[in-house]
Amino acid sequence: MAFTNEYIDWVNDKVHEKAFNLWVKYYYLTEKYDQQVCSNQSTYDGAAVPANSWEHGMIKRNAARLYREIAEEALSMDIDDHIWKLAKDEVSKYSPAEIEKLYDLIK
Repeated sequence: MAFTNEYIDWVNDKVHEKAFNLWVKYYYLTEKYDQQVCSNQSTYDGAAVPANSWEHGMIKRNAARLYREIAEEALSMDIDDHIWKLAKDEVSKYSPAEIEKLYDLIK
């Protein structure tokens, strides 16, 4: 897994690791939900794509709920905004398949 070394290099302290792992959890869980709700799939990376406004509304509400949960976890871990944003930017670069592999590594 090529991305594993990249993951290990970036996660060089506990605060970064916690923020990174929370974002991996968020992206993994939202994509799993999206796959159950959405009837389309991206030809680029296989991500779920909503086909209509109902699907879009469902995944948007789920994403907002999950975000509130991980944001609360981040606050309880004293993760500052700068680290939180850096971790989000880093995790968002991965495809759904890579996120799934990362999630398997951290759970």
